[in-house]
Amino acid sequence: MSLQLQWGTTSAAIIAAWFTPTIGLGCRSLAYLIYGFLSTTVWILLLLSSVLGYYAHHLEDLPIPDLESDEQHASPASISEGSDGILLPRIPTPPNTDKPKYSHTGWPGIHAQTIARVSDWLRWIGKSLAIVNAVGIVTNSVFQYSGLYNNCFCDSSIFNWGMSSAFNVISPMQNDIDLAKSAWFGALALGWICCTFFVGSIYMIRDSVPPENDSLE
Repeated sequence: MSLQLQWGTTSAAIIAAWFTPTIGLGCRSLAYLIYGFLSTTVWILLLLSSVLGYYAHHLEDLPIPDLESDEQHASPASISEGSDGILLPRIPTPPNTDKPKYSHTGWPGIHAQTIARVSDWLRWIGKSLAIVNAVGIVTNSVFQYSGLYNNCFCDSSIFNWGMSSAFNVISPMQNDIDLAKSAWFGALALGWICCTFFVGSIYMIRDSVPPENDSLE
């Protein structure tokens, strides 16, 4: 649902900027596209961090089999000494408490501590990238509303048409105006539908969870 909300609203912004003359990929639509890809990257990093962190945490509940202890239990309970065949009791060796009790992952050479460190690094990278992405989208809004994008480079949608074919629309035709209005209304509807679906899903999930008092009863 988070990706649906993120790409639903981001796609609405991209559509509105794309179909505004000059039609194509310009500074505005490219900024929203970069924001969407970075947001998805952050989501993937944080999801992997959560999965690895959960895996590493629950690995601590899995004990390592003590091979030395198994050998001791498998050996005879007594040994013979000399030719008289006198049986002496076998004194068990105390367990080695210096070994880490919980560290085995089932993968050769990989321990729970290593997975936990990878989880931490992914979480730090994801949060740092999220901060950069948030600052970038706010800066993009400042540039857009301050008129910094109103120049020949950005108005020509040069990323879509290229240096040799880029052009600026000085006086848009009626077809361009109608197409831009349709795109804007469609983008607005897309954003509202995605937000409404997200909020409705949250309320449905919340209502499906029983209250704490009822669960205790």
